[in-house]
Amino acid sequence: MYIREPDVIWTKLNGAVVAMGIGSGKYFEIEGVGRLIWELLEQQRSFSELVEAIVAEHEVEPAECERDVRDFIAALEAAHLVQKIEC
Repeated sequence: MYIREPDVIWTKLNGAVVAMGIGSGKYFEIEGVGRLIWELLEQQRSFSELVEAIVAEHEVEPAECERDVRDFIAALEAAHLVQKIEC
C-alpha cells in the first residue's frame, strides 16, 4: 500500500501538481498520468489499484502500465513524496 507523505505541501497549478517535500525543500512538478496517481494516493492504495485505475482511464497495456507505475512510485518514494505502508 502507498500513500502521500503527510509533510508534503502541494497544489494544482496549470493542470499539473506542484509538490514540495518539507524535509528536502525541493519542488516537484507532476503532470499527465502522474497527476492521476497523485490524486489516487490521497488515500492508501495498493500497486494493483493504481494500475487498474490507469488502465481503466487510458489506452495502455497492463504490462506497460505496471512498469511505468513502478518507476513513477519509485521516483516519488526517492523524493520522499509518498511512503510504502506494510500491511
